[in-house]
Amino acid sequence: TSFVYRRRKPFHPQRLKTLADDVENQLPGVLRSKGVVWLASRPDLMGLWQHAAARVELTAGEPWFVRMGALDPALFAEL
Repeated sequence: TSFVYRRRKPFHPQRLKTLADDVENQLPGVLRSKGVVWLASRPDLMGLWQHAAARVELTAGEPWFVRMGALDPALFAEL
């Protein structure tokens, strides 16, 4: 079974840390989760969330596409 969490509000960093520190009890029955997160403390960067069992990894990703400004169309020529 899959579930997609969407919200137009960033995660509060301390609340997300509290979840990550106790993920097995906070998310009972969830064995694995992954995705891109928006953190209130890092509005310009994607956060990359990965969780499996008791292991959680949250790393900084690339800038959000909308924050990159004008892009050179040649970058997308091969797509």
